Parts: sequence; C-alpha cells; structure tokens
Amino acid sequence: MDKVLFTKDNIDNLLFQLAKEYKKINRKNTPAEIVIIGGAAIVSKYGFRASTTDIDSLIFASSSMKDLKH
Repeated sequence: MDKVLFTKDNIDNLLFQLAKEYKKINRKNTPAEIVIIGGAAIVSKYGFRASTTDIDSLIFASSSMKDLKH
C-alpha cells in the first residue's frame, strides 16, 4: 500500500479547505487555532524536508471541529 505524501502545497490546501468547512459550520465568528507540529511543520514552514506522511497537530476550537471529520 502506498503512503500518502503531504507537501507544502497540499498541506496549505488542506488547511484552507478545513478552514472553509469550519466557517460553513460555524456561521458566527467562532475562533479556532490549529498548531501544526512535527514533520508537517518542517515541510510547511521551514523547507528542511520535501514531504511527510502525516500531519500532527493540536486543535483549539469549538466542539463543532469534531463534526468536520465525518
């Protein structure tokens, strides 16, 4: 089975799509913060690596963020 590789471009795109869905569910101005850590942070912000196989994060948001994974 092939592993999915996350690059800077698709990490940025996935975060954009997540923000869009979160805004759709939370029509009001509900703050959320996602802290990307580990290999994805290095790929996305520092460029020391070209890709990673997972995205580790800490999410501080309303409980409706859990609804987005369904």
